[in-house]
Amino acid sequence: MTRTQLSNGSFVAAIGLSLCVLAPGAALADQVSPFPGDADALQSPAEDTINVELLVLHATNDGKGIDKGLEDMPELKRPPFSSYNSYKVLKREKVALKMGSSDKRKLPNDRQLLMSYKAKKEQKHTISVAIQKPNGGEDYLPVLEVNGRKGERFFVAGQAFQGGILVIGLKILP
Repeated sequence: MTRTQLSNGSFVAAIGLSLCVLAPGAALADQVSPFPGDADALQSPAEDTINVELLVLHATNDGKGIDKGLEDMPELKRPPFSSYNSYKVLKREKVALKMGSSDKRKLPNDRQLLMSYKAKKEQKHTISVAIQKPNGGEDYLPVLEVNGRKGERFFVAGQAFQGGILVIGLKILP
């Protein structure tokens, strides 16, 4: 697990940057897309645009298990994520991030997830993530910048939600 220092000096301990392990033959590029509404999605992204899989999970200890499609994510079996025995997929979609632009998505707890594609240096991409309260108020995560390669996934976790927490995963798609 990687600890990432934020601008205010605090650390987010539930951030992990690791390679997502897909089952053999499960590459997203040549298969039917699991993302709703992909008919109009980016067929061949420009060099200044990357595609990111946004995954919003609800982690609890209600004993219901892990939703189909998440079984091969080793991150969920290691601390701090292993302290939850159930993971439910609340949202899974492909998001196109254009260099220098931001994308905002509503989270199930009514907060806003703000994602921005900041830079590309060699094979690494820099993405900033913020979780904001709507209509003012203190942000949950003011700004976090991560560097990752295509195929890598990172997680932001810890927001209380319906007896558990929200876990947000972002994967830079190949």
